[in-house]
Amino acid sequence: MGGGGRRSIKPEDYIRGAVELHLQARVTGAAGKAAVERFLAGGGESNNNASGEGDETQQQPFSPRLFVWIPRRKKESEDEEEWEEAYASTDSFDGVNLGALAFINGASSISSSGAVAGGGTGPIKTAAQIQCMTLAARVYEEEEEESAEKEESAEDSKEDGAGARGPGSSTFLSLQLYARHCFVPAVQAIEALEEEEKKEEAETEAADAGAENAPDTTQEEQQRRKKTSNILEGLEDKIRELDVALGQCRRTALGQIPHVNLRVHPDIAEAALKIPSSGKIDMDDLGLTSKLSDDEFLNQLQTGVSHWIDQIRKITVLPASTPFPSGEDEAANADLEEVSFWTALEAALKNVRSELSKPEVELTLTLLKTAKRFLATIALENNTGLDSAEAHASDVANYLRNYPVQALAAAHDLPKIGSAIDAVFAHVPKIRQSRFYDLERLARLVEATTLTLRQSMESALRDRYKSNGIILGTTYEQYQKDVYFPTQDIFVRFDDQYEQFTDFFVEQGRRRRVSSGDSKKTPSEIVKGMKLYHSTLRDRLEAIHHFRTQHEKLHSVVVEVLTGDDEEHSLTDAEDSTAAMREVEEAPLALFAAVDVLDLTPRGNAAFATALEGYDRKIDAIEERLARLLRDKLEASQDAEDMFRVFARFNPLLTRTRVRAAVKEFQIQLISTVGDAIEKLRAKFTHKYESSSASSISRLRGIPPVSGKILWAKQMERQVHALMKRMGDVLGANWGQQLEGRQLRRSGDELLSKLDARAFFRAWVSEWERDLSSDAATVNARLNSYPILIVREGPNGAFVAKVNFDEKNEFLFREIRHLKWLGYERDIPRTLSLVSEESLARYPHAMALKTALRSYAVIRELITPELEPLVMPQLRAIRESVAEAFDVSPDGGKRAGSGRRIRWETKEMAEWVAGLTELVSRFEERVETLLRACDKVDIALDLLGKVNYNGANFLNVVQSVQKIVDELSLAGYMDLSMWVDVVDDRMGVVLGKRLQGALQAWCNTYELHDEDSMDEDSEEKKDADPKETLPPVSVP
Repeated sequence: MGGGGRRSIKPEDYIRGAVELHLQARVTGAAGKAAVERFLAGGGESNNNASGEGDETQQQPFSPRLFVWIPRRKKESEDEEEWEEAYASTDSFDGVNLGALAFINGASSISSSGAVAGGGTGPIKTAAQIQCMTLAARVYEEEEEESAEKEESAEDSKEDGAGARGPGSSTFLSLQLYARHCFVPAVQAIEALEEEEKKEEAETEAADAGAENAPDTTQEEQQRRKKTSNILEGLEDKIRELDVALGQCRRTALGQIPHVNLRVHPDIAEAALKIPSSGKIDMDDLGLTSKLSDDEFLNQLQTGVSHWIDQIRKITVLPASTPFPSGEDEAANADLEEVSFWTALEAALKNVRSELSKPEVELTLTLLKTAKRFLATIALENNTGLDSAEAHASDVANYLRNYPVQALAAAHDLPKIGSAIDAVFAHVPKIRQSRFYDLERLARLVEATTLTLRQSMESALRDRYKSNGIILGTTYEQYQKDVYFPTQDIFVRFDDQYEQFTDFFVEQGRRRRVSSGDSKKTPSEIVKGMKLYHSTLRDRLEAIHHFRTQHEKLHSVVVEVLTGDDEEHSLTDAEDSTAAMREVEEAPLALFAAVDVLDLTPRGNAAFATALEGYDRKIDAIEERLARLLRDKLEASQDAEDMFRVFARFNPLLTRTRVRAAVKEFQIQLISTVGDAIEKLRAKFTHKYESSSASSISRLRGIPPVSGKILWAKQMERQVHALMKRMGDVLGANWGQQLEGRQLRRSGDELLSKLDARAFFRAWVSEWERDLSSDAATVNARLNSYPILIVREGPNGAFVAKVNFDEKNEFLFREIRHLKWLGYERDIPRTLSLVSEESLARYPHAMALKTALRSYAVIRELITPELEPLVMPQLRAIRESVAEAFDVSPDGGKRAGSGRRIRWETKEMAEWVAGLTELVSRFEERVETLLRACDKVDIALDLLGKVNYNGANFLNVVQSVQKIVDELSLAGYMDLSMWVDVVDDRMGVVLGKRLQGALQAWCNTYELHDEDSMDEDSEEKKDADPKETLPPVSVP
């Protein structure tokens, strides 16, 4: 009926029609009609008072509700009216009913204090002001009898039987259905509307970003939206908690715990009213003295007490005889039933204790004791087992009272479910404080909790993604963020805590006796026998994740293959490529649109499996097309590198059988190529690093041996990994397990095991540690403190000054520096680091000393004995400086005096090295000047033996020699006269040889030539001046 039609109906007709439709009854009683009138009056004047007996109008109390129900009763006759009689009231209704409705005045409101406001709003004028809700569905007594006889459903018979014992189960069910299927979706719809409005306002604000008051309005609106969202979220949580609480109340109403009501004899009940407030019982005052001798009366009391014992024992045997609720029905919520049972049992036992403390019961027992009827009273005290049952129930109820299964059942999002499961496992160890709750029952409780966990996760996923939104309603990234990762987090947290629970359970089993019905089981067997109901949901989510991951990979490959930048990377027919991509994208929608992926029943499993099979068949055609494309590209490849690139690009498709079969021959070709490359690397490794070209290049680049070898091994290792990665591109991810790649994988792994760079590093460290721990290293520790060593060298065994710095130490700190760059910093022993740091500190001075001493040695070899006196001051200075570096004097004896002693660690080391270097440099300059002068003298003496016999020529040569001597004299060379004497002697020898040659030539001329020639010779001699003589060379 439309809204307009509803407004045309009168309120009383609407109520009558609803009662007839839902209850098949009518309100015919006077009290019921009066209640309807009060409800319709809405706090105004009643219609039936308009023509009342008095003149004053009566104001009716405001009632926002009206209850209408059919009481549970037997038919008195077959001739009844067409409509059954329904009762109505504005206060309450009978829980024992065959159907009930509730009408709400929609014009009323609720004040901030929680009270219903709206009194005095006037009568209800239209049916639009009334809201109707079914509290209990209509039930017919005939149907109850038939269902009880046939026993078609255990749950139905259980509920129907509880109708008499625990009224209200159907009402609780109706309220629970409203909370679950009406209230929660209504709140979610409001939340969705809020989100929509938020998006629209965000778009509007983005368009009007230039407004001046936009930031303030936006901030206020955001705060209001956030507050509203928090309120709605809290409201949804409370409604879900209400759902769980209603379910627990319904299970309690359907429970098997009988209600104990101890009935007493009417005479005893009448006499109990006369008991004074002090509680003192006097038979004379109560008028029961005559009853003490009435055997019939006493027998009746004794029979009543026996009946009490039977009633009480029906409850007291429950703690030991009640099994854990059956978990065969997955909708039973055995864990919630377990908590409800023990809570209700504790309340029932307290009720029994309360019944036993009533005055009439105590009076009955006192009367029997006074009459010497002890058999019944002793049996009541000792044979009921009330005390032990109370202790048992109280102990278990205290343990289960705070068991957070209700929070788990009410959780509606995945983070809250994770927190709830953490709280569950945090509560489980508290069983140490319980004496009576056995471990096997605890195992069944945890087992049932896994079912609640599965149901909560299913409910959370269904509320947000419906039946198939996990596959169709989200992108892959959003699916991973909002579904896969949160669910996996819950499962991982459960696994971790379940492992701890298993250890705890086994440990507790050793400490307490574990019974399992008729047979005995160890704690380990009990844990292994537990059924984890959430594992089915976990498997389904894993299957969904696998499907979505594979589909995403396939979609990415298809898009990459079919949408290239040029013709080489795309299909020739653009329409076919577009159709193929569309087919891949729409495949899940076409197959999973009607599938409930969260349905874990056998039917749901079959539907899901069928959808997956249909998806595989739908993808087969695309696979065939891609296989042809891959083969065409491989055939068009010019070399193996192009083939590798093609395989790397199409690698995700290699999991498909068709694609693998299409490229089989190309795979075999590339496997052979990779095998040859690995054999080359193996041969390269066999020839060793020391004989390879890499070793020579490393030396040229200043890379130490061990670091170079590690680099060489790592380069080969990277090459092997690259080859194995290529094999993965060619054969797929598990190529090492395939027949074609098994041998190649074994060869690669063997080579990689030999190319262990850490093995080279460990060998180098071991060698250094042996050297440092040897006796020779300990003995030389003192000698190593001096920067210079005097050693014998050469065939003559001459003493030579050497730098006291081992080249191994130089390589050490270079090695360590390179090894740190290679990532071995944490593996280098502290001892080697200290030695390296010491070597690094000495290295600059050692190199300077090495250069100076090498220069000194080279120059020293150039000095002849006759030249040595000229540079003796510089030689003496160098010797004295060198002598400071060890404990001897320059003449070879023990050094005397208080001169300084230079060691590597002394502060003057840098100053001493600089001084020695300066002395060697000065010595080098002096020797260079002296040798240059000697060369000039040698040239002059050679020229003296060749010039013409002319006095001026000879004089020029002698003057040039004199000039050289003058320069040396000015330069401050010591003992220059000795060297000049040597030069004079050499000059005399040259002139003597020249004169001897001239005289011999003169004699030969007279003997061999004629007179004319003699005349010419005489003329030549006349030209020379016989009186001119050469001045001697002297030191100025």
